[in-house]
Amino acid sequence: MLGKLEEQWAKNNRPEDDLFYYHPSEDKIVLSHSLFWVMTQNIKGKVGKEKYLLLLRQYQEEMLEAWLTESSDFKDLLHYCNVIYYSRIIAYV
Repeated sequence: MLGKLEEQWAKNNRPEDDLFYYHPSEDKIVLSHSLFWVMTQNIKGKVGKEKYLLLLRQYQEEMLEAWLTESSDFKDLLHYCNVIYYSRIIAYV
Protein backbone atom coordinates (compact mmCIF):
# COMPACT_ATOMS: atom_id res chain seq x y z
CA MET A 1 0.00 0.00 0.00
CA LEU A 2 2.68 2.51 0.97
CA GLY A 3 4.73 1.56 -2.07
CA LYS A 4 1.82 2.40 -4.37
CA LEU A 5 1.23 5.73 -2.63
CA GLU A 6 4.91 6.63 -2.98
CA GLU A 7 4.99 5.55 -6.62
CA GLN A 8 1.93 7.60 -7.47
CA TRP A 9 3.25 10.63 -5.64
CA ALA A 10 6.69 10.38 -7.28
CA LYS A 11 5.15 10.02 -10.72
CA ASN A 12 3.00 13.14 -10.36
CA ASN A 13 5.18 15.45 -8.22
CA ARG A 14 8.67 16.84 -7.82
CA PRO A 15 10.58 16.35 -4.54
CA GLU A 16 10.13 20.07 -3.82
CA ASP A 17 6.37 19.51 -3.69
CA ASP A 18 6.71 17.26 -0.64
CA LEU A 19 5.00 18.66 2.44
CA PHE A 20 8.17 18.14 4.50
CA TYR A 21 10.78 19.09 1.86
CA TYR A 22 11.44 22.56 3.26
CA HIS A 23 10.86 21.62 6.88
CA PRO A 24 13.76 23.01 8.94
CA SER A 25 14.18 20.15 11.38
CA GLU A 26 13.41 16.46 11.77
CA ASP A 27 12.56 17.13 15.42
CA LYS A 28 9.83 19.56 14.35
CA ILE A 29 8.38 16.94 12.01
CA VAL A 30 8.27 14.49 14.93
CA LEU A 31 6.64 17.20 17.05
CA SER A 32 4.01 17.78 14.34
CA HIS A 33 3.18 14.08 14.24
CA SER A 34 3.02 13.85 18.02
CA LEU A 35 0.65 16.83 18.20
CA PHE A 36 -1.55 15.28 15.53
CA TRP A 37 -1.51 11.95 17.41
CA VAL A 38 -2.56 13.60 20.68
CA MET A 39 -5.20 15.84 19.11
CA THR A 40 -6.89 12.99 17.24
CA GLN A 41 -7.20 10.60 20.18
CA ASN A 42 -10.79 11.57 20.93
CA ILE A 43 -12.19 11.90 17.41
CA LYS A 44 -15.64 10.37 17.38
CA GLY A 45 -17.98 9.20 14.68
CA LYS A 46 -17.29 8.26 11.10
CA VAL A 47 -14.01 10.17 10.78
CA GLY A 48 -12.56 8.43 13.82
CA LYS A 49 -13.10 5.06 12.16
CA GLU A 50 -11.40 5.94 8.86
CA LYS A 51 -8.80 3.29 8.08
CA TYR A 52 -6.15 5.80 7.01
CA LEU A 53 -6.51 7.68 10.31
CA LEU A 54 -6.26 4.49 12.35
CA LEU A 55 -3.23 3.37 10.33
CA LEU A 56 -1.57 6.77 10.60
CA ARG A 57 -2.14 6.90 14.35
CA GLN A 58 -0.71 3.38 14.73
CA TYR A 59 2.42 4.30 12.77
CA GLN A 60 2.74 7.58 14.65
CA GLU A 61 2.63 5.79 17.98
CA GLU A 62 5.28 3.30 16.85
CA MET A 63 7.40 6.10 15.37
CA LEU A 64 7.24 8.16 18.56
CA GLU A 65 8.26 5.15 20.63
CA ALA A 66 11.14 4.46 18.23
CA TRP A 67 12.22 8.10 18.45
CA LEU A 68 12.17 8.06 22.26
CA THR A 69 14.14 4.82 22.44
CA GLU A 70 16.47 5.81 19.57
CA SER A 71 15.50 2.65 17.70
CA SER A 72 16.93 1.93 14.26
CA ASP A 73 13.33 1.65 12.97
CA PHE A 74 12.70 5.34 13.57
CA LYS A 75 13.65 6.58 10.07
CA ASP A 76 11.42 4.05 8.32
CA LEU A 77 8.47 4.69 10.63
CA LEU A 78 8.81 8.45 10.20
CA HIS A 79 8.87 7.96 6.45
CA TYR A 80 5.69 5.86 6.57
CA CYS A 81 3.97 8.50 8.71
CA ASN A 82 4.93 11.22 6.26
CA VAL A 83 3.70 9.23 3.26
CA ILE A 84 0.33 8.42 4.84
CA TYR A 85 -0.16 11.93 6.19
CA TYR A 86 0.79 13.60 2.93
CA SER A 87 -1.31 11.27 0.78
CA ARG A 88 -4.43 12.09 2.83
CA ILE A 89 -3.78 15.83 2.75
CA ILE A 90 -3.55 15.69 -1.05
CA ALA A 91 -6.74 13.60 -1.24
CA TYR A 92 -8.71 16.30 0.58
CA VAL A 93 -7.33 19.27 -1.36
